Amino acid sequence: MILDAQPLDEGAAIPSLVGGGDNAGVVPVKLAGKLEELTHVPQCELLGEFGGFGWWLQGVLAVLSFSSLFIKRWKEKPRRPIKVFCFDTLKQITGSGVLHILNLIFASLLSSVSTEDSDPCEWYWLNIMVDTTLGVYVLHLLVEWTSNCWKLSGSNAFGYYGNPPAWRACLWQVLVWQIIVSTMKLLMVLVMVVGQRPLTWIAAALLNSLDDQPRTKLVVVMVLTPLTMNTFQYWITDNIIKRKPRASYEHRISEWPQGRETYHPVEAVGRDERISSTSQDICLEDKA
Repeated sequence: MILDAQPLDEGAAIPSLVGGGDNAGVVPVKLAGKLEELTHVPQCELLGEFGGFGWWLQGVLAVLSFSSLFIKRWKEKPRRPIKVFCFDTLKQITGSGVLHILNLIFASLLSSVSTEDSDPCEWYWLNIMVDTTLGVYVLHLLVEWTSNCWKLSGSNAFGYYGNPPAWRACLWQVLVWQIIVSTMKLLMVLVMVVGQRPLTWIAAALLNSLDDQPRTKLVVVMVLTPLTMNTFQYWITDNIIKRKPRASYEHRISEWPQGRETYHPVEAVGRDERISSTSQDICLEDKA
């Protein structure tokens, strides 16, 4: 029974469902409350209370995603020195932190103002998919434009931190990277606002089947999709922001002894294609 049965005294009046009497409307109110409780479907929440399920998922995601960059360094030849790699990774960590906060904010805002029926989880999923596909290409264009506009080449190039690598140069590049990432995010929000109808239709078609399982939907939206797509994004972005040795320098690297596989991304080759003795000293590092 939906309503709790209560015995009536002999001769007591039965409450009217239509009107009249002191108890008029009591049953409809209780009935409406019970029906709302039975038909209510929990909505997917991005984070929930601090320390809750969503917060733990974010911690797992961060560890797994950035672990992929260490695998990338282990596979690359020649390898960057660990300090240069950490400086490159620091840009990605801070950029991802800014991007994550912006994604949470814009997901909530877009779901509240959208003309389509969608929840914040669906908009967060859309933010991830757009950022890690079209957004990566926009990042590449912005880095190229910034390098040309600000003349970031040679000793000022992205991924070069001085000889030896210095924190001052790293922090300056981190600041520039935050500006680039924030600009990309604003452009992607504009894309999502303009194309919200087809985008929300795609998100609904893929995620609506999980509406009655909010935790499963949260895992898909906050872990599985970001883990897969962010790993792809981090690997591609790492190639965009790291210092690339020039072709003639790479030829010399290939001729080094087998035990010398680590390089320092300095401007090793001058206009006359000769490597300075100072660059040689810092460019070679024993294999760890």
